[in-house]
Amino acid sequence: MARPKDDAATARRISDAVYAVLARGGPQSLTVRAVAREAGCSTGLLMHTFSDKRSMLLNARRLEQERAAFLLARVDDAGSDVATLLRETLLVLVAPGRPAAGSRPGQGADDDARVRLGFLAAALDDDVLRAEQRSAHRELVARVRALVERRRPDLSRHDVAATTLALVSLVEGLSALSTADPELYTPEAREAAVDRALAAHGLSTPAGGTAAGTAEAETTRRGASATVTLWDPVRDARAVGDLLRGYHRQTEREKGAEPGDPLPDAYRAEVEHPAAALATSEVLVARDAADRAIGLVVLRHAGEVPSVSRLWVDPDRRGLGAGRRLLDAARERAADGGAEALELTVWEWRTGPIDLYTRCGFERVGREPDRPRLVRMRAALAPR
Repeated sequence: MARPKDDAATARRISDAVYAVLARGGPQSLTVRAVAREAGCSTGLLMHTFSDKRSMLLNARRLEQERAAFLLARVDDAGSDVATLLRETLLVLVAPGRPAAGSRPGQGADDDARVRLGFLAAALDDDVLRAEQRSAHRELVARVRALVERRRPDLSRHDVAATTLALVSLVEGLSALSTADPELYTPEAREAAVDRALAAHGLSTPAGGTAAGTAEAETTRRGASATVTLWDPVRDARAVGDLLRGYHRQTEREKGAEPGDPLPDAYRAEVEHPAAALATSEVLVARDAADRAIGLVVLRHAGEVPSVSRLWVDPDRRGLGAGRRLLDAARERAADGGAEALELTVWEWRTGPIDLYTRCGFERVGREPDRPRLVRMRAALAPR
């Protein structure tokens, strides 16, 4: 019988093969024979991993999203001013011809552009793929809109929305067109187009970094940063329930659930009755400058080593460093309680969060025996 580690390696190899075939030849080339040949496996083994072409397309799209999330997490963690955050976000999406951090062998930013375009073409006549495309695209729109709103608080809601769509349409168009004409849409040309658009909309970083401009940007960044507090089970019940709903729906979608599928009973209990479901855990909530709950993390004390779970930030409010602050706060709470270590588990495809955890001092220590794609990580603490 194959060991869990072997099963995980095989699934990774087949997943990479799906990605490579789609990037190279588009959705019409994504056949069982082509992917099996690329992966060096039998068609039977391939069909055991992916039941049909739709599941292969969904897997490739989610891989691309995870790689983008990895890069965006690095952008967020840099702690830059809002103008730089917006520019770097758009450049990640334009994929200016450089290999992306977290890439697997043979994968690069231009492959991501081809995968996105191929998936969009396949989604035109498939309701499930179209729902996936719409969900992923609206997450991007929400992120850019939040950054535009922070950079230009003087704009009306209508102007923020119009500017957001103008920027997103530009980068999506540049990305798609570069797959067919890379000589015209060079990385330099794409980057210059983004900079020109930001300047035209009054969103670029002040040239020369004048004292007034720098002070204004720093004030904006500080005012928009997130703070973390222990939750109030009464006051925060609804907000925490909404955040947990977002977390669980994203997780189920990544695991292949169809849009609109109900959440499993255990997850629904957390969403509807968080105070009861999390009564034995500590819930830390991130709040923005307006005191709105925008993220959370759950600190559990069952077992010898405390663990964190449910780390989630509202997609509309990312870019404030809330994820890092939540994780740091959980570590401090655990250390204050005398713990010498803190653990967590994360799905192996979530490369963005894994990168964040690694930079926060967590190391891989194994996998869950019954779920080999679930990575266990641990960080040493200095008890206080």
